[in-house]
Amino acid sequence: MTARMGRRALIGWTAAGLAGAAAPGWIAAAFSGADSWTLSPLRAALRAARATGKPVLVIVIPEDEADRYQRGAVWGELLNHGSEEGLARLALCEVVCATHAEVRAVKAIADVPSIESFALLIEDLRARPVRVDVGRLQPAGFTPEEIAKYEALAKARIVRIEAALAAALARNEAALGWPSTEAGDRRARIAALAEDARQRLQLAPPRGTRWASSSGCGLTIEGEDCDARVACGMACVPEISRRFLYFFSEA
Repeated sequence: MTARMGRRALIGWTAAGLAGAAAPGWIAAAFSGADSWTLSPLRAALRAARATGKPVLVIVIPEDEADRYQRGAVWGELLNHGSEEGLARLALCEVVCATHAEVRAVKAIADVPSIESFALLIEDLRARPVRVDVGRLQPAGFTPEEIAKYEALAKARIVRIEAALAAALARNEAALGWPSTEAGDRRARIAALAEDARQRLQLAPPRGTRWASSSGCGLTIEGEDCDARVACGMACVPEISRRFLYFFSEA
């Protein structure tokens, strides 16, 4: 199911690259004549890849609804609090959110693993899994020590995800415009890529999702008239995890 953003309340605790380069003909097989107004977010990302020459990074929306908040929170941590280089690498991709089933439904995409992955990198219509052990988010306590422990675990998750994405993109970094260690303008180039990622993925949500936030007393979905509230004092969400990708659909 496409992650259409509905008003279903979540109760509980809560560029660069080669823009304009000629693209290979492989990607045309993914569209079957659909026009731009009817494309799913995934197919729209594949079409954008045709124009930019970038791979498609699919943030996989878990099929299990019980996992969707936690996965959205993990990606929220990365996109809002990741390192400059970590954000810069995301600018090398067309980023989209989709379920594993949606990816498998695009018959032109080969090598989609049978088991749901943390993310998928699609190049030349071949999918490679990006696997990361992010563990489980645990409710945070209210004391400074408990919050500091929670934030340390979140920062460690960010480091692991950034390392996995760097490894996945390593073989094509140079072709996608990643500066070499010898490049004199390396720092400026990385800063420009990171800013591109912020504009496309932080200020605006990635394709296929919405940004939402919660401090533990309710839920606000950005861009929607939805502000679900529950009794305050019931939960605590540290700042690093308050803004997250909202992966839920209308019932």
